[in-house]
Amino acid sequence: MISSKKFITKVLVKEAEAKSPWDWRHQILYDTLLGEGVSEGVDGVKLILDTLTNRFNKSGLPTWIEALKNKQYSMWNRRIENPSWRPETPTTSQALGSATSNLVRQAVDNIYEPGTDFTHYYNPDLVTNIPGWSSGEPGTRIGNHLFFSDIAPYKK
Repeated sequence: MISSKKFITKVLVKEAEAKSPWDWRHQILYDTLLGEGVSEGVDGVKLILDTLTNRFNKSGLPTWIEALKNKQYSMWNRRIENPSWRPETPTTSQALGSATSNLVRQAVDNIYEPGTDFTHYYNPDLVTNIPGWSSGEPGTRIGNHLFFSDIAPYKK
């Protein structure tokens, strides 16, 4: 039996083959950054991109694959239950949308340089159970999120 993660990846790869790879990767990252960080503004969006880019730098997997991993970026969790689900792009200001697009272009072109070494985060106001990967560490509070570095399997 194929796992839900492998099934979703297969579906997404098929979709990517039917579309322009640029458009597809761009949209996955754009939706992820705004879906996770829209309430935090440009600085928050950059921090979310830092986590994706740092994971890419440690795992070698493309940022868009990191974004779609099972239960890593919560805005994609509904795809586990319904692989055909697509997010609605959050309503945002033109400035935030434009800045996010520019960041995504940098990420896709592999020229984005993260400003932090964060690989994980969560919003403590929205979770009912502290993620096991946090190991009780206090994290760094920025905006509504707690950010963490050096979390398995992305340890230095």
